[in-house]
Amino acid sequence: MKKIAVLILGLLLFSSFLYAGPFGLSNGMTLEEVTEACNGEIPKRIAQDDRYFIIPSKSHSTFTTYIAWISEDYGLYHIRAISDKIHTNNYGKELQNAFYSFEPRIENTYGKGSIFDCITDSNTIWDQDKYWFNALSDGARDLYAEWYPKQGQKVIKDDLTYIRLWVSNADYENGILLLDYEFVNHKQVEAQEDDVL
Repeated sequence: MKKIAVLILGLLLFSSFLYAGPFGLSNGMTLEEVTEACNGEIPKRIAQDDRYFIIPSKSHSTFTTYIAWISEDYGLYHIRAISDKIHTNNYGKELQNAFYSFEPRIENTYGKGSIFDCITDSNTIWDQDKYWFNALSDGARDLYAEWYPKQGQKVIKDDLTYIRLWVSNADYENGILLLDYEFVNHKQVEAQEDDVL
């Protein structure tokens, strides 16, 4: 009976890697499992929290930097992919083009998301199209897409509860494209952190 239980557990663990989520990573992976999914490259801790720089074996050419949030108790619960700098003009066309050409790729995998492209500060002096990038840099404009589970479902797919594709400024003439994946176990991590409050 024990042998059957061990065999079933082994098959379940193996199948979880076959159906890995974004960048070949999946919900709850331990630091050792993430290392394995990064061709043996040990994640480099960023600070005294759960963030690590990683180089996943399944990376995407749009992104050059990857950060994984890995809890000691709950494993992998968040991934962020960051592009190289994208040189852009005041209209932000190059950055917008990068966003609008990448968004359908996520949609193909996870379904339709919600896109937000708007001024967030009605008092901004950067409210004209010719100042699009200035408004973004000043925190007065957002461009992002979000995916949430459909009504009545707990996850989108691959144990994900939230996906966000967004743009930000890197400096006064360059922007970056960012992609966040949040796994279902992030709530357990938040609850654990809230226990100390």
